[in-house]
Amino acid sequence: MTIDQFAAAGIGFVIAYIVMMFIVRLKESTVQGLGSVIALIAGGAVTNYLNASLFSYYFIGVLIGFVFYWIIFFLSKGTPPLRQ
Repeated sequence: MTIDQFAAAGIGFVIAYIVMMFIVRLKESTVQGLGSVIALIAGGAVTNYLNASLFSYYFIGVLIGFVFYWIIFFLSKGTPPLRQ
């Protein structure tokens, strides 16, 4: 794994972890919130700098970030929050 691939995966990991942190802490879901999350993950200035070969590593990092957040969440709190 080259440094470019590691950096792309790392950026994806950090963005996914931050997005999951905000999703879990939101009191209610809206269409605007969903649009913001999609824009954070799939768009933005970060993906403009990645070429096609690094773009897949970015999404691998996003996946790892989501999974890592849920593992940490389950280990610390035990159950996910339920929205009512």
